[in-house]
Amino acid sequence: MKVGLIVNFRAGRGPTHNLPLITTLLPQLLSGLRIIMPVTAVLVSEETVATAITREIGLPVVPLPVTSRGNRNETITAARLACQMGAEVLVVVGGDGTLADAALGILLAQKVLPVGGLAAKTRLLGVGIGTTNVGPLVAFKGEELLGATVVQLEQWLRALQPFNPPALVAEVADEILGVGFNDCTFGFTVPATVDGQRWDVDATALLAGRHERGSVGPIGGPNTEVWLRRSKHELLVGKGHKIGQIIIGTVDGRYIGKAVSGGVCLAALAGAPAALVLADKPLTRINIDASKLEAIEPVTSQCFSLFTGDKVTVKGLVNNTVICVDGNPLSQLSVEKKVTVIVDTALVTCLRPVNKH
Repeated sequence: MKVGLIVNFRAGRGPTHNLPLITTLLPQLLSGLRIIMPVTAVLVSEETVATAITREIGLPVVPLPVTSRGNRNETITAARLACQMGAEVLVVVGGDGTLADAALGILLAQKVLPVGGLAAKTRLLGVGIGTTNVGPLVAFKGEELLGATVVQLEQWLRALQPFNPPALVAEVADEILGVGFNDCTFGFTVPATVDGQRWDVDATALLAGRHERGSVGPIGGPNTEVWLRRSKHELLVGKGHKIGQIIIGTVDGRYIGKAVSGGVCLAALAGAPAALVLADKPLTRINIDASKLEAIEPVTSQCFSLFTGDKVTVKGLVNNTVICVDGNPLSQLSVEKKVTVIVDTALVTCLRPVNKH
């Protein structure tokens, strides 16, 4: 069995923090995988720390011809090549954004985009070392793998089961921008880790590779419209300045019984794979305390359940609004641009342990 391997040392707190973490974590993980599956080769980018670690533990390496770019295209390309070269499992170590990019690479290799294709044959195994690590593609967090015993890790790996997480496919002008499995947001900032601290980072600057503190703000303007299309029916669900934030996110059973989450609780109970939330204040922020929260309250939101095939179209947003998918800023928008986000439930197959705790 061929196993693909992608490691994003820049995720989360960055290379200085991640290098010792991964140097310890990766041998444990690969050795554990070798116990439960017949690993014949590891497909990994040429001349990297991950390559050296793989060789040190005695696993055969097949180099992936990937140029180090230091951006998301590197992850997408590596995943696509690993899939095309026959990887049955793709191990990805990074943040939520890295995992989403790897999933997009698998989909591009299997040519199941646009929406509606069958699940890809390559199964993704995600290890979260990012800023939040809250997406459904995260099978393990890096810290919990470090704290696991050999026996415990083997039990977790033997308990891995395939599943198809709901996916959010973002398009502009019929071009695929990205695929997310946690959320798709529109705003001026994105949570990121800088110098070991979690910040609301300017999303436009991050698109250019710079980490700068940003300011949250409402994204609705006089021409803003949000449309929900289901089957052949289309409904205008929001418009104008009162739209402070748009969030399209996946929903799971953890919301059931949490009535304080509002309509999302009902969406989960009804089996909806995702939900659309329109709020009058920006919600995707990480630098907030009690006094700042009190100053903006009350926060009012509307919730709409989303099912497979539903489409959300957003247009007329304030200039310089950025669309982010699973923490990845993808594109700066203008008032003239129109974005469509489509819900699908059979795009990629992931591995996740059952009864881990």
